[in-house]
Formats: sequence, structure tokens, C-alpha cells
Amino acid sequence: MKRLLRQSILPIIPSLQCLKKEQVFKNREIVKQLIDITLYLGRHGLAFRGHREGWYEQNKGNFKDLIILISKYSPIMAQYITEIKMQKHKSECSFISWRKQNLLIDTISECIVTFIDEEIVGARFFSISIDSTFDISRKEQVSFVIRYVQNDTIKERFIALKESSNTRGVDLAELFYSVCTDHNLDWKHYLIGQAYDGAASMRGQYTGLQSIINEQNTSAVYIWCWAHRLNLVVIDAVSSGNNAMDLFGNLEQIFDFVCSSKKRVSLYEKN
Repeated sequence: MKRLLRQSILPIIPSLQCLKKEQVFKNREIVKQLIDITLYLGRHGLAFRGHREGWYEQNKGNFKDLIILISKYSPIMAQYITEIKMQKHKSECSFISWRKQNLLIDTISECIVTFIDEEIVGARFFSISIDSTFDISRKEQVSFVIRYVQNDTIKERFIALKESSNTRGVDLAELFYSVCTDHNLDWKHYLIGQAYDGAASMRGQYTGLQSIINEQNTSAVYIWCWAHRLNLVVIDAVSSGNNAMDLFGNLEQIFDFVCSSKKRVSLYEKN
């Protein structure tokens, strides 16, 4: 009986293994296509999801719409979408749920950041540029940009965006320390330049971010951001004389006069 039972079971095992390999191959192909979609939306800065994402909605969001477009030319993706539609209550466990979309975004982001970190560590010496802005959500966002040289080519990489309710030099320094720790950057030995705007919290001689960093790394030369300096120079230049003030004042009034009326805008473009 044992021998007969073994003989009856043996043919099932290879078929199960073959079925498993086939399923793994399909899943990998599906994930590859989803990664391409994620990269495409990320490069173009497009939103992933829409307000209504049902399968029978006319506009299902960029991510789902691109999946449907690819399914027209990919039998594997078409089959997978059909299976999801048939399993309505298990849609959250699919590869295209909002949780899996976020997981794809986070995973790709980690891969990109790891690649950038390896380049910076390989280049050894680097400089940093930090700036902050009060965005539309009423939050202070601090951006971190790293510049380094690789193969005689200057590279500039955006590595972090941090929210900060306080913008004192000490608070910005704490953010700077955390970013360098997250990216394994040895700023005490290899940071050779820092570029910020002219705010007191940035360039302050005693409590500014640049002075706090210079206390531990004297090689990190501070350079006032040239874009901000140029902006201040232009403001001073156009305010230096009555003729310049009249010219730009008249231009501003003309701009307001034309743009405050649709009819005037149409006449201006026509003539």
C-alpha cells in the first residue's frame, strides 16, 4: 500500500513544482512592468492615483490607466487584470493596490538613494547646498543638495527634503546631522563646501548653520549662494535711480492693467 501510495503521489510533485515556477515567472514579469510604469510616472512628475479608481470608471488614475494600456500588448498583464476583476474581495492583496504602489515607490527610491550614496562615498569630497521654503501646505520644507566630482564630471544630486517647524541655526544643524547619518556621509572629514542664502540662521557668524559646521570642520568653506546674491544685486540695481524705478514701476502697472481683464489680454496678444 505504501508503494502504491508513493507511485500515485510522485507525478503530482513535479507538476506542482512546474506550476510554482510558472507562477513565479508571471509574477516577475508583472512586477517588471509595474516598475517601468512607476519609473515613467516618477520621471514626469505625474500623480499615481485619481479620485475614483474603479475598473469601470472612465478615468482610473494614471497608474491603473497605464496598466490597462500595457495589458493590450501584454498577455500576462491582461490575464492578471482579469483575475483581479474576478476576485473582488482580494483586490487589496494584488500588485496594483495603493499599498503596493507605495511599496514600489519606496523601494525604487531606496535603490536610487543607495546608488547616489555609493557615488558620493567613492568621490570622497563633496559640498552641500541647503535651502528652505514655506510651501502651499503651510509647512517649512528644507532641501538638501550634494555636489561632487566623478570622472571629471560635476554632479549635483537632490538627496533629501525634510520638514522643520524651526529654522534656527541649531535646528538646521540637527537636520544636517541626521541627513548625513542617513546617507553615511563623513562630513567632518570630506565636506569641503557649503552654500546657503543670506539668512541669519544660515550664514550667521556665531549661531548660523555655517558657523556651527565650521566649528567641527574648518575645511567646509561657506559661500553665499550666487543665485540669491544676484537677486539682491538686481533688486538694488533697479532701485538705485529714479529712471529705473519709473521704468519697472510702469512695467508692473501695465502688467497688472493688462492681466486683470480677459478682454485686454486678448487685445494685447492680438496686437
